Amino acid sequence: MSTDLLYLSRADVECLVPSRSSLRAALAEAVRQTASGRLKFLPKSTLTYATGHSFQSMPALLDKGEATGFATVKWVSVVPARAHSSLDNIHSIICVNDLHTGQPLALMDGNYITLVRTAALSALAAEHMLDGEPAALGFIGCGQQAAEHLSAFHDLYPSLRHVICFSRSEQSAQKLAASAEALSLKSQITKSPEYVLQHSDIIISTVPAAPGLAPFLDAGIMKDDALAIMVDLGRSWVPEGFAAFAHIATDSLEQSVRPYDNQGNELQTARAQMDLETLVEQPLKEPGKKAFFFKGIASADLAIAALVYQNALEEKKGHRLPR
Repeated sequence: MSTDLLYLSRADVECLVPSRSSLRAALAEAVRQTASGRLKFLPKSTLTYATGHSFQSMPALLDKGEATGFATVKWVSVVPARAHSSLDNIHSIICVNDLHTGQPLALMDGNYITLVRTAALSALAAEHMLDGEPAALGFIGCGQQAAEHLSAFHDLYPSLRHVICFSRSEQSAQKLAASAEALSLKSQITKSPEYVLQHSDIIISTVPAAPGLAPFLDAGIMKDDALAIMVDLGRSWVPEGFAAFAHIATDSLEQSVRPYDNQGNELQTARAQMDLETLVEQPLKEPGKKAFFFKGIASADLAIAALVYQNALEEKKGHRLPR
């Protein structure tokens, strides 16, 4: 076995990530492997520097049997983007080790994996929480995460016909609307977040943490059976409005049971009743407004990083670095 370290750049990773449906299947399998005890991970460890500014560590391991398996750790920085900066506000890198020898196998850019795994987690939750064929997808925030969620949900739901975009950046709203049109979906840009809530079957909120952010989304005005996907952990949602949700789920009850407010504190007035392990085993069929908030689980990063690593070996991608 080579002692070299395989390095995979962002461009390499983008070429090696499988289809959206394959990503959902891989994450569903990771959830089952966690339930069986073959996959283990620790809740995200966060070191906070300032509001919206933190560094995070996410370790996981998978025993595939027959002396094979992987251990991974993702190191993440979350830093509010400065005005006129071209930098992303989230940066990450993933290290892959052989589970049984401990040997480091690969180091890969994690930014694209974070994008696709987050959207895949949202889609996996929707697949098991929403009973029916949604037609309208609404976005509160239209940045990179919104764009990847559009791709993931378009792949999941052939029934989608209409995309509603709200953003404080007119340019990002126009870009997301154009992406929807390119998928043969009707797009609409609105300056009213209330309109998004009232007319969407699925609402995806991706509002970044920022000093002075005031919650402005009220679940009380959502459609009766609509689903809110809170990529922003709930910080953009009015705390009192959580009482309108009949069902609240998260990615892992071991990691988080409560959504978060605009100050990064747990909301004491709302609590998740189920997580992905519960939902994958028994999809939710009951009526009522639903919410899914999540921090992102290390098991999902492991599942995708392992696929990317294996695809890289098969396709001979990446650069070998001496150790």
